[in-house]
Order: sequence, then C-alpha cells, then structure tokens
Amino acid sequence: VKKSRLSCWATLQMSPAPQRFLLLAIAAFTVLMFVLTSDFALVPAKEPERPTSGLGSDSKLQEENLSKILDTLEQLSKSLDSLSKENTKTTARLEEVQEIIKKQEADFAQYKAEGEVKLKGVEDKLKTIGGGGGAARGANWGRGGYDPGGIIDQLPERPNPLPPPPGAVTSKPPLPEEDPDAKPDAKEENKRRREAVKEAFLHAWNAYKAHAWGYDELAPLSARGKNWPKVAGSGFGLTILDAISTLWIMDLKEEFDAAAKWIKETLSFDKEAEISVFESTIRMVAGLISAYELSGEKEEYKFFIKKACDLTDRLLWAYNTTTGIPHATINLAKHTHSNPRWTGGASVLSEFGTVQLEFRTLSYHSGNDIYDKKGTNIMHLIKKRLPPDGLPATYFNANTGKWTSHHVTLGALGDSYYEYLLKQYLLTGKQEEMYKEMWETAAKSIIDQLIKYSKPSGQMYLSEHKRGNTVHKMDHLACFAGGMFGLAAQELTEKDSEKYKEWMNIASGITETCHIMYHSTKTWLSPEIAEFRQGSDFTPGSPYYILRPETVESFFYMWRWTHDQKWRDYGWQVVRALNHWCRVDKGGFAGLKNVNMMPPVKDDLQQSFFLAETLKYLYLLFSDDDVIDLKEWVFNTEAHPFKIRKRVPTPFSFGPIPGIPDGYEEDVPLRTGYEGGRGAGRDYTKPVPPGYVLSRSRDAPEQDISTTAQSDRSLTALAAACDANPDCQGFNTNGYLKKDVSHTVREMACDLYVKQKFATNV
Repeated sequence: VKKSRLSCWATLQMSPAPQRFLLLAIAAFTVLMFVLTSDFALVPAKEPERPTSGLGSDSKLQEENLSKILDTLEQLSKSLDSLSKENTKTTARLEEVQEIIKKQEADFAQYKAEGEVKLKGVEDKLKTIGGGGGAARGANWGRGGYDPGGIIDQLPERPNPLPPPPGAVTSKPPLPEEDPDAKPDAKEENKRRREAVKEAFLHAWNAYKAHAWGYDELAPLSARGKNWPKVAGSGFGLTILDAISTLWIMDLKEEFDAAAKWIKETLSFDKEAEISVFESTIRMVAGLISAYELSGEKEEYKFFIKKACDLTDRLLWAYNTTTGIPHATINLAKHTHSNPRWTGGASVLSEFGTVQLEFRTLSYHSGNDIYDKKGTNIMHLIKKRLPPDGLPATYFNANTGKWTSHHVTLGALGDSYYEYLLKQYLLTGKQEEMYKEMWETAAKSIIDQLIKYSKPSGQMYLSEHKRGNTVHKMDHLACFAGGMFGLAAQELTEKDSEKYKEWMNIASGITETCHIMYHSTKTWLSPEIAEFRQGSDFTPGSPYYILRPETVESFFYMWRWTHDQKWRDYGWQVVRALNHWCRVDKGGFAGLKNVNMMPPVKDDLQQSFFLAETLKYLYLLFSDDDVIDLKEWVFNTEAHPFKIRKRVPTPFSFGPIPGIPDGYEEDVPLRTGYEGGRGAGRDYTKPVPPGYVLSRSRDAPEQDISTTAQSDRSLTALAAACDANPDCQGFNTNGYLKKDVSHTVREMACDLYVKQKFATNV
C-alpha cells in the first residue's frame, strides 16, 4: 500500500493537468484503504473475544478484504503505468514542438538579418543618388514613378493591408517550401508557373481519359466515371465538352484532336436523360461553340455547331411556357420539362438569365435566329418586370410572369444574371444600350444596398437581402463580382473618372476579401460560404471546397487591368494549395469536405468546371495579355470564350403576352396544381388565355408556328407532316396547331422541320 502511494504521488507530479484529477482520486482511495486495514482505530473498542482454536470469523473476513484491496491496487498500478507511458509520449511530442519552434525562430532571425542587409544596400543606393531618403522618395517614388536603378523592385513586398480576421486560423501547416535562394527572371518565373498549371491540367485530364472517358465526370478516389443524375449509359462526355476550349488555349493539340474525334463520331443526345437546361447550355453548348471559334471556324470543325444545334433544339422544349421563361430540367427523349419543388415550382434567375451569350452566338453560326430570339425574349420580359432598383428576386413564375421570392443576391441563384447583363453589351460590340443601362442601374443598387464593410478590419463583402433584411454572408460564387466590376470599369467608363475609380476600388476590395477567404484557412483554400456575422470580420461558413473558379477568375481580371504582381502571387498560392491538398496521387483532383480539418478529407468528384474554368483562369493569369485578348473575346460564365462581333440589335417581335401586364409585380408561389413538382404554379380556376393549351409541360402555350419556326418553309414542312397523317387536322387560321393534334404528330413535324432546316443551312 505504501509503495502504491509513493508511485501515485510521483506520477501525479509529472502528469498533465487532465490526468491529475484521476490520480488524486486514486490517491484518496488508497489512503482510505490504508486506514481501514491498519491495526489502529480512531475510537477505542473493546477487546474482541478470540476463539480457542483456529482462525476466527473476523480474521477470515479481514484476510478476504485485504486480498480484494491488493487486487484493486494491482489494477490501479497497471493503470498508473499506462498513464505514465502516455505521459512519456506527450512529453516527447512537446519536445518535438519545442524543436520546431526553435527552428522557426532561427529561420526568422536569419530572414530578419538578410532583410536588414538588403535594406542597408537600398539605403546606400539612395545616398549615392542624393536626396537623403524620405523627402525625395515621397516626392518621386510613387507607383510607376521615378525609379532609377530599379530600386523599388528590391524593396520587401508590401504586407497584406488587411490583417487576419479575428478567429481566423493563424497557425496551420505550411505549404511545401520553394527554393528561398531562387531569384528567377520575372518572365521565366511566369513561364514556370504557367507550365505548372498545365501539368496540373494534364494530371486531371489524363486521369479522366484513363478511368472515365465518355462519362460526365471523374470520381478520382475510386478511379471510375460518374454521370449527372438521371443520365443513363456512358453519359454525354461532359468533361470533354467543358474542357475542350482549355485544351486549345493550352496548345494541347493532340488532346484537342482526340476530344474532337470523340465528339464527331460518338457523342449523341438521343437518349433517355433528364438534365439541367442551364448547365447543359453553359457547359456543353458553350463548349462546342467556343471550340469552333477558337479553332478558326474551319469547315472541318463545322460538326461542333451541328452538335450544338442538336442539343439546343432539344432544350428548347423547356421554353414552352406561357412567358417563354424556361423550366429548369428537360427530358431529352420525352420532351417533358419541370421546375423543382424546392423553388416552389418557380424558375431561377441565374439560370434563365444566363443563356443569352450562347444562344446569340449559336444563331450567328447556324443561321437560325430562333435561339437568339428565345434568349432576347427573356431579357425583354425581365426588363418589363424589373423593380425600380434593378435588382430582381431569385424566383420567377414562368406562367404568371411574377416574382415569387424576396431574395436578392449575387451568390447562388442570382450571380450570373448580372454577369450576362454586362457581357451581352460587350458581345454585340456595344450596340445594344439596353443591357448597359440595366447593368448600370443594378450596379448602383449593389453599391448602395449590398456592399458592406466588416468591423474592425474593413473587409469589403457582398451581403444579401431577404424580405428587406440584410444577410451578412457571401458565397464563394459571388467572388466573380470582383472581375465583373473591373471589366465594367475598363469597358464602360473613362479612365480616371470618378465612376472608374469607384468601380475599380470595389473590384479590388471584393477580390482582396476573396483572397482572405483562402489565406485564412488551414488548407489555404476557401470555404463555400463566408460569414460576416453582424458585420464582423470573416469567419468560415459552409466548410467544403469543390475546386471552384470564381476567386481565381477575379485574380485574372485584376491582373489584366492593373498588372499588380500580388494578383499573380495570390493565384500561385492557390495552385500550390491545390497540388498539396486536392491532388490525387493515382490521377485527378478532388474537393475537400472541410478546409479547416487536418488532415483534410477529400470528396470523390473532379468537377468538370475545374478543367473548364479554374485551371484555365490560372493558366491565363500567368500568360501574356494577347492570349485571349479581352478586347476581342468575352468569356461565358463557364469560361468558354466567344468572339466579340458588332451586329444589328435583335428585333423583338413577340409582342405582349396574353394575361401578363407590364410593370413590376410579386406574388407567392401557388401550392395547388403542382402534380409532382411540375409546372410553375398556375391557378387552374382562371380561364386559359386564347391560343394556349395545357400540354405535357402542364402549362405550355400551344405551338406558335409563325414565331417558333421563323420561316414559311417550316409551315410547309409541318403541313406536309400533318397531311400525311390521318390524326392531324391541319392548322387554325391564326397559325396555331389545332388543339386536337396529338403530341406524337407535333414532335414528328418539328423533328422533320429541324432536319430539313439544318440539311440546307448547316
């Protein structure tokens, strides 16, 4: 017992705090047992009667108790030994940490000494020039000013003007060190970084080729292909279509030819699949158009446009609504279309407001202006229904023509609508003032209502509005806005004007905050959502990272407009973090489930936009300005470049929509008549407008042949198809198909028209 007491006390002295409470309890128990088993008592007792022979019952009981106590003490001793071993390990780990700290202190001292030497050399040069330092430097040494001998280039780089926000991670694993003694030429360094981005792209691309060729995306951890939901078979080769423009820009000609061969010979949209109208447009249709334009619009690549028309003609069924605002998903085989339940049956602003660049360019190359007019119809309808501040809500009822939410955001559900207001104006060679006016109205309201500054650091961020209340959060998706404001400042204002300075300040401020979202986490990668609670400094919200491009997109634009080296350095930090944490050894890249978890856990998906956008913008960040000249090209929201062309403004000939008044109106989503989430909430108690029928899409207008087909030839083709079929009763005098025409005949006639149209024009 005494030995156990001594062991307990010794262990107590060398144990960390959490273990001491347990050891004190053991010690107290040991002392109590010692007292209970001792030969003395605190209160005198009568001498017990002893039996005349053998051990008495009291002696036996005492012996049994002592045996149990010894067994307990033996178990306690073993526990103490185990705790002692753990304590030894903890002590060893503390010693390792102390060694690391000592090494870091030594490295810092060395860096400080080297910095002092460099600074002294600069001061000596200043003395030789004359002017005595401070006063002369204040007069002559601004950015781009008097700099004999390149002295400014030798000064230490400015620290980030925004300090790490409160609660941000200040101690985290460093990224792999680069050669601290290397002092490469600036051009050579940019070339090295550019080639490193290309190598990362090939690591991702080759893994897709090896494990998922023809599928939509790669699952890098399980080394297999994955398709979009509700897409059977091998998919649509989404990654091929999304990455093909990057292949051309990176001068990977052999890989481009292999992708083009697969598209020409294998790609087919003739399958049972329910897909997103928006995502299919910005990724697949846009990828095909961009590949055609980048490759010189040669006849040998005309199949890119034919494939784009084939897909778009199938997507157009989703536009068969009262207002012409498309539904979110389309079944390519059945032509049925619907909106999801989670929107209340409404269409989403960022989706129907982000097809115009693709449709306008496709009309230019195909000679079929129906695509252009479908997109233009949407913009004219939005303009009619805009609120006075130019900031529409995120949900729109495609049949009533009313906004059905009170949510305004530049993040998810709203983002690319604002981007396309500006880019439609640029794509058409600045010919259509309507888009410029809509963007400038929206920009003023964004500045007045949504832009906020955190306390105490003054981080600029884009808040959201929900039912009149400010929501202090910013999606990673909203980081595109830095590049958007920079692009607007360059293209819509005169340099050195007040508006130019204001917009460039906003562009820089938002992009700096997005950099902080990367720089402030353990992995050096951004969370999906940044929170600025009650206007305080940045804290991570949703912690996952899925290889998103928006921040590096703004780095690219800011570099092009300012040539400030910090934007390239910020981008290089992202490249290093991607290679360190997201790269999969056996091929590909994966997102992270938590950017502040060590070690981080990867998800199992290489997003197609990682190759289409993230790596493309990083590659261009380290390229010369004439690689995709922004005076000649406009990027769609998936980073597919389209050529800028002056063109005659699209005539708007659709006219008023029956039952849809002009002006801004709101309503709430109707909860009746949805039938499995399809439709957009029609009130079935109201009469159907003339010329419209309830069809497969639940609320579709009867096919207006004179508008949709846009030529007399289409009427001829449809009439011939009807005459050849006894189920068809021909046309009404107003150009509509009669209501008793079956859907089978409608589809047969439209397919016939499409085949005839493209046989002659494409």
